[in-house]
Order: sequence, then C-alpha cells, then structure tokens
Amino acid sequence: MSYKIFIKTFFIMMFVILMEISFSNPVDAYVYSGGLSEGLMPRFDEESQKYGYIDVYGKWVIPPKYDMVEGFSEGFAVVSSEGSYGFIDKTGKWVIPPKFSSASRFAEGLALVSTTENGSKITGYIDKAGKFVIIGKPGYSFRTFQNGLALVKVWDKYGWIDKTGNFVIKPRKFYDARSFSEDLALVRQAEKPWKYGYINKNGDWVIKPKFDFAGDFHEGVALVYINNKVGFIDKKGQWIIQPQYDRARSFSEGVASVQLNGKWGVINKSNQWVIPPMEVENIDGFNDGLAVVSMGPYNSGLINKKGDWVWNNLLQVNSFSEGYAWIKEDGLQGFINPNGEWVYKEEIPLSEVYVHLVLEDESLKKQTLTFFGLGKASKVDSDTLRIWDVRFNDKYWWEVNFNAGTKNYKSYFGEITVSGKKRNVSIRLKSDGTYTVEEE
Repeated sequence: MSYKIFIKTFFIMMFVILMEISFSNPVDAYVYSGGLSEGLMPRFDEESQKYGYIDVYGKWVIPPKYDMVEGFSEGFAVVSSEGSYGFIDKTGKWVIPPKFSSASRFAEGLALVSTTENGSKITGYIDKAGKFVIIGKPGYSFRTFQNGLALVKVWDKYGWIDKTGNFVIKPRKFYDARSFSEDLALVRQAEKPWKYGYINKNGDWVIKPKFDFAGDFHEGVALVYINNKVGFIDKKGQWIIQPQYDRARSFSEGVASVQLNGKWGVINKSNQWVIPPMEVENIDGFNDGLAVVSMGPYNSGLINKKGDWVWNNLLQVNSFSEGYAWIKEDGLQGFINPNGEWVYKEEIPLSEVYVHLVLEDESLKKQTLTFFGLGKASKVDSDTLRIWDVRFNDKYWWEVNFNAGTKNYKSYFGEITVSGKKRNVSIRLKSDGTYTVEEE
C-alpha cells in the first residue's frame, strides 16, 4: 500500500453573516506516512520533499530521497525514483533497479510488476532476483499471492493460479471474487440474485451463495450479512453467532467489534460482551491487545480488552503494528508502546493561516451555516478556530452547507492550498452558486 497524506474533516455550526476563521498549521518537519513494517516506518521529509524510513526511535535509517515508498515486506520495499519503481533493502541499497511502471510488495516470494519492452506492456510476477517467473496475457488482471494462490481476472472471468503460473482453478464466471484466506475464497455468483458464498482450492462450493454480503475468514470465522443484519459463520457455513448486529468487524485476537442500535461494543466467539456497547463512531479490530476507537473527526483513543482507556483525545492514531503505534496529540507526535508509554516523541510546531468567509448571496445571510474545514478545530474566541492537523503545501477540501435537510439546501465546496507561515485568504461565495478563493 502506498503511503500518502490522508485528509480528514471537521464541522462547526455557526449562525453568522460574516465569519473569520484562524487556522493553525503544523509546520511538521516530517509528515507521518504510515505504521511500522519490519521495524521501519515510511516518512515524508518536508524540507527535501522526499520519502525515507525511520525506526521506532525517530532516527532516519534510510534517508529521504525517494518520490514514493511503501512498507517493507519480506526484506524488500517498493520505492519510486524519477517516475520508475524498484526495490530496496533495509540499507537503502537497490536490489532490483527502478525499471517498472508499477510495482507491488513481495508476497510469498513474488511481486507483481508492470513494465514496457519494445513498445509492449508486460505485467506479471518477478522473483527476488528481479526475473519474471510469470507473464500475463492480454486481458489478464492479477492480484498478489495469498494463501499459496493468486487471483487472476481474465476478461470477465475469475481464476486462481499457482506459482508456476498454471491455473489451479480455471477462469469461470463470477460477479466478483476475492483472494484465498484460510483456504477459502469469497465469491459472488454471476447470476441473480448475486449472492455471496465460499469455494475451496478445487473450485468447489463449500458454503453455497446465500449471503447479501460477506467478508474473508479470520480465526476460523467470517462475518456475513442477511437482511441488513450481520452475524458470523464457521468454515462449514454454520452459524456461530446469528445475524443480529447492524455492523461488524472481523475477529482478531479472539474478539470482534460490533455495532448495535447505534452503539459499538466488543464480543467474543460465544457472543458475550467483552466490552459493553458505548456511544462512539467506531471500534477497530484489536492488535497487540489494543483497539483504536473513534469518537469523531480528529478525536480518537485506544482501549484494552477490559474497556479501559489507555489513551484518549488523540488527533490521530494508527493500529498497533509490531508492538508500537504512531499517535498525535495536541503539540506532540511519536511512537507509543502497548502500555501507552512514549518510546519516541517530538513537538509539532504551529503557525497560522486565516480564512475569511464572505457571503455575497443575500438569501444565505439568515440561514443556518455548517462549515467543514481543514483539520481538528478548537475555539480560541467567538470567531476564531485553532486548527491542528493541516500541513504546508498541501491541498485541503472545504465545504459550506446552508439549510441542510431542507428544500432550500445549498452547498459549496472546493479546495485550498495551505502554504506559508502567515496567510490571509477569502472564500467568496457568489449568488450564482460559484466561489472564488482570493489572497487578502
């Protein structure tokens, strides 16, 4: 998975004719780019505008010099330089030169890549010496190897190949199909009513298609939906938990997060509450004994399996990976361990950008306004907001809605580039439904 800067939104209700908002912008020396993989985390350096890798103590192990990077897998990482993709080792040395137009991580000893030779595009799998071992044909679309096989779409059919490139399950008609997980593959039948079921590595139906939606098997069970309710089945298709929840996550570390009547909680495989339902927006799966809980935009925390908060009121937190998680709280960011202790931390310096919202449409001036802005906000005074998670030289979406949910509903949205330590900008909303963004 590529590591790119990810944008979240906030909202604030105001009843105003003219609004001036102050945005605080972290001039983060390095922009967070993902979690640990094989001991290293990809990171973006604002000064050089390049990616590199740091360790859990924040030290650059591989200096920032790449245009794009991915996490390490099987000792190698996909990186991009001057528009081409190749693979490096953990010293930053090229082990497979950048000669591909696209590339994915190594999985089970093979990596999916594309290149052009003599004017023809070639897509297939290479080994760790960089040699093609499987080359696709016209109409082939590949997935990475998983559970010993790779999913291949051949025009409008799906099949699975082994590492010699031979079809173990010959292409056949499915509406959709997934890679194998725990020796079963989720597929959706090609004919109405397009239900989901599971096949084995012989291509035989093990669990016939009867579900409205379903997930891969994890820890011997899979979540499935019937009539807008979700439950869990075993590998024989037998219910271990009848469909009764509104939403759910797959089982991890023996438990699963589920939503019931708008509240999220955590259950075990006996359908007993491990953590009773609480009013939060989401509970992710558990890793290293902890789960990320979202309470709203830029407001997350970590809980253990007893339901105790290890950390809350965080601006950003990723699931634990290899025993550590990268978090952000007001003014600080870094790695913590499962006990909630800082292993590495650094300050997030701030600077300000002022955005002035101007309403030219007279009909809007007495209407309820909702503003979605650039990051997590905290009020400084009646018309000033302090924004904590925006960065220089990045584009951010903004949205302004009026009379939401009524016949007179109007919406404006666009993007703004945040740059410089001090900037004054007007977003001018015009009567014809257009807008301009102007420097003041």
